[in-house]
Amino acid sequence: MSERKNGAGKLIAAIRQLAALGLTVNQIGDRLGRHHATIAKYAAAHNIAVVSSDQARRDKLDTIRRIVAEGGTLPEMARKLRLSQDAVRSLAHRNGIEIQRQTKEEVAACAAPRGRQGVLRCPPGIPEDMQDECRDFAREIGPQMALRAVKRLMEGGL
Repeated sequence: MSERKNGAGKLIAAIRQLAALGLTVNQIGDRLGRHHATIAKYAAAHNIAVVSSDQARRDKLDTIRRIVAEGGTLPEMARKLRLSQDAVRSLAHRNGIEIQRQTKEEVAACAAPRGRQGVLRCPPGIPEDMQDECRDFAREIGPQMALRAVKRLMEGGL
């Protein structure tokens, strides 16, 4: 019987530590290998304040709504929430929040003033007279595909 109390005591201590980090009931359950209902039961019985998964979801939705209202972008939301862009897009879509899509030109225009010139920069070794064509090509098909194509062209394999 004492082993069981000792095991429960360790579980309660672990729940306290993880709850202090701000993890949800589901996240704590995943980390400890227990069902979320078990975690919620122990937390309630021992007066441990744990964030419910519903509250965490509502907080994420509030953050998305706020960033959309401020005119923020999808990558900005993903960084803020520490989620993938697909997860943010899906969460917004399921809850009727419309996220403005940006064209490639808008993305390139936004990236340039912030010092992120990678979208418009050509790889080393491109002659000066070809730089403008390279940038236009990158705007048309996207920077990653353009970089691959230019590298293949420079290697003579296109």
